[in-house]
Amino acid sequence: MRRFELSTETFKAADLERQAAKEADALRWYREPGVYCDRGHPAIIYGQLDSGHDEMLWALRSIHYHQEKRTAKGSNLHDPFRRLFGKKDGLGKSRVFGFRPPIPYNPQGNTPALCSLSKDSPRQHQVICDFGWLMDSLYKCYAPEVYARHQKELESVLPIYRIPKTVFTSGIVNQNNPLKYHFDKGNFEGVLSCMVVFKNLVGGGNLIIPEFGAGFELADRSFFLFDGQRYLHGVTPVKKMNRSGYRYSVVYYSLRSMARCQSLEDELTKVRKNRMTIERNRL
Repeated sequence: MRRFELSTETFKAADLERQAAKEADALRWYREPGVYCDRGHPAIIYGQLDSGHDEMLWALRSIHYHQEKRTAKGSNLHDPFRRLFGKKDGLGKSRVFGFRPPIPYNPQGNTPALCSLSKDSPRQHQVICDFGWLMDSLYKCYAPEVYARHQKELESVLPIYRIPKTVFTSGIVNQNNPLKYHFDKGNFEGVLSCMVVFKNLVGGGNLIIPEFGAGFELADRSFFLFDGQRYLHGVTPVKKMNRSGYRYSVVYYSLRSMARCQSLEDELTKVRKNRMTIERNRL
């Protein structure tokens, strides 16, 4: 892949965070596949998949998406994505996959587990997780040093909480969603997230990274690897050209919180002890 050097811009993240991303925010647009560097170090890997992957597209188009309202600050802490959607009506459609950590104050989610998609649509969930192997191989090929660091970080996560054959624990599928500017604060530091986009008959839905004044035009079956924990980023509004238009972005990442999860047996023991403590305090 050809290498490019990105120029940095002066900006205040606090002024942009949680603001809607706009196409006009980009000072420069990038459309050519390559390794984009920040002061000589690979920061973004941007490329195009071969045609095909019909089974993956089937899975993305056939699952049921959750449509959720943005929440007030401090609520629903287990789902940081709910406050990022940029639609005017405050709704966004998405679905998480892979593993999730325990959900505070939720009796049905007080142990780490596979996300609900694995039960609702097991075949689709399997296809999406299996596709992670391709993202993992691209990551290992184009950013081997960062990939090795990612592997080292993942040693703190039990194998049962990892998507098989990958360095990822979890992921999210976004359906036609713009995303406000944000950092992926829940991810491990200094490693990459891997995104693939499937789109047809839509405009917009491009990624803006203000630190570089950069807009990346995400075409159908494009992939995008970068450190979303370090770089502020957002997705511009998606404009459907007709009713059959779609844009799906699938992001694979590793959650730091999964490193705190013990074996299922130990997690259940912890839950029982907490329940006993609660019952004793009631007496």
